[in-house]
Amino acid sequence: MVYWFQFLVTAAVLLSCRCQRTATDYDWDYFVFTQEWPTAMCILAREQHNTCVVPPSVTTWTIHGLWPDKKYTKGPLFCNESWPFSPDEIDSIVPQLKIYWPNLFPDTCEDCFWEHEWKRHGTCSTNLKATHNELLYFKAALKLQKKYDLRKLLKENGIVPSESETYRVSFQFEIFL
Repeated sequence: MVYWFQFLVTAAVLLSCRCQRTATDYDWDYFVFTQEWPTAMCILAREQHNTCVVPPSVTTWTIHGLWPDKKYTKGPLFCNESWPFSPDEIDSIVPQLKIYWPNLFPDTCEDCFWEHEWKRHGTCSTNLKATHNELLYFKAALKLQKKYDLRKLLKENGIVPSESETYRVSFQFEIFL
């Protein structure tokens, strides 16, 4: 038996959305859109002796990343070091990011997680029109978050957050994205 929050961390990995792109001249094939259950992430972080806090405004699955990827490989990563993260570029969507893509580690700067994701993954997606700059990259992830509402999807399959309900690891359901 596994507590619901442990199961949901696993589900986040299994339910990553793979969004195909159609161009052939890039060094990646698709996006991996990954979500996480913040309570479970904090439990895992605390096990590693890290400080982790779920902000009160966060009540749903959150974005972990939007990653360009290539079949049978990992990455690409850190594609353009000359394009630094600029918090001013995303000012207009910071309220949404705080809810749907929050930094759970209060001992780091508020935008450190976004900076990490931009440098590591976002700079690799700038050759696609929909994600060709910092603002568009983060907006694309927010759009996917809205489209793939994991809390709703899991609830429809009888999986809901609970302090006492448990789920067997062998529990299976299929999701076609």
